[in-house]
Amino acid sequence: MRSSNLYIKLFISVLFLMMGVMVYFFIEFNYSAKKRLSPERDQNRAVRVQILKELIEENIRLNDGFDQARGEIKEIITRTADLYEGRIWIEDTTGAPLLESFAPEDRPEKIPPEIYRKARRGDVKIYHVLQDDIKRFYTSIPLDPDAGNGLSLHIFYQGMDDKYLSKFTIELVAIILIMAVLALSLFQLIRLKVNRFRKSVLRIADGDLDHRVDVKGRGVVEDLGRAFNGMTDKLQKMITSNREITANVSHEIRTPLARMRVVEDLLRKQFNRGDFSGHERHLDNIKEDIQILDDLTGRLLEFVKLDSHETISRNEQFNPSELISDLLIRFDPVIEYKDLTVKKDFTFSSLITGNRDALISSFLNLLDNATKYTSEHGKIFIKTGSNDGFFEASITNSFKKLDQKDLDNIFNPFKRTCQEEKAGSGLGLAITKKIIEKHGGDITAQNSEEGFEITVKLPLN
Repeated sequence: MRSSNLYIKLFISVLFLMMGVMVYFFIEFNYSAKKRLSPERDQNRAVRVQILKELIEENIRLNDGFDQARGEIKEIITRTADLYEGRIWIEDTTGAPLLESFAPEDRPEKIPPEIYRKARRGDVKIYHVLQDDIKRFYTSIPLDPDAGNGLSLHIFYQGMDDKYLSKFTIELVAIILIMAVLALSLFQLIRLKVNRFRKSVLRIADGDLDHRVDVKGRGVVEDLGRAFNGMTDKLQKMITSNREITANVSHEIRTPLARMRVVEDLLRKQFNRGDFSGHERHLDNIKEDIQILDDLTGRLLEFVKLDSHETISRNEQFNPSELISDLLIRFDPVIEYKDLTVKKDFTFSSLITGNRDALISSFLNLLDNATKYTSEHGKIFIKTGSNDGFFEASITNSFKKLDQKDLDNIFNPFKRTCQEEKAGSGLGLAITKKIIEKHGGDITAQNSEEGFEITVKLPLN
């Protein structure tokens, strides 16, 4: 579905919804008006005027006459008029008003001839009047002769104005139209934002990874744009990293392949001359280069697997101090050959939870680097402990201090120090960092007084 079609459908849906609301209010309004005109309401009006009649008669009797009760009756009909939403007055036998709940100029006219329905409930006369398209209700009842001889009580109810109803309908339609215009404007604004967002997405999809969605203000589309920009940032870093890894892998592979090509060409020339001297040494060199390529391939596969978003299972419990101590035994030949001094300070004796095989690979990389890059008669310090909810292990070797640039890049793939002195893939520390981070830990490198130090932190829980 195209976006324009979607917005049209949304707009039509909102328009129909607003029209439904309009129809509902129109029907409800008319129903309420007709309900007020229904015969069933006549009984209600009759009851009202009878209650008021009895209250007035009681006041007349208690005060020994109408004139003495005039003040109290005035207050009663005034309050009742507000309650009934009508006009109330008392007339004498000649039709002259004696008491009114309204100003004299507001007194209703006499009952006009346009009576379209009249009813009677006991002594109560009820008139339904239609005049100037206005529906009115008028009730009258005589007072008890003992309380007020010849007096009568009258209530005039203002009915529903058809013109007012038409005005209400017009205003309701106007409101619906205004809401429709506002909704259309809002949909148009969203459509423009989405179109800009779509153009940016297509531009990025065409390879312009430096482009970002222009995000201004707050809203659903803006939040989506920010999320997309964040995704593009990560994607650009991944692509840049993959390009660097590809370039580095190509470089790493070319070196042993070039050596093998040279040795192969040399062996062919010697064999053509019938000279087989030194072929064992040349074959050993080829074997060594093949092993380098094999190790590089294995390391690269391990790094790529760790670089994915797959999680590492961490369901094994073990003592990391014992693990490091056991791994250190594997390096005894190197330690003995180079006459290295190894000092251990293992104060941590509890268990941690993690992937034992993955952490074995990490600590093997660290111990291998420590023994490889420590000169003869050098020293290695290994310490374990806990701090602030983390297991800590530090491995320090008597190596010369590194530049800050080397320290910043030491965990990046294919970044090495002293490459001329020692061979390696440059992936060992990068793999170690990935393993530690996937365990929720951290690894840092720094210069110390004793030499070069790497610290590993792993969460205890």
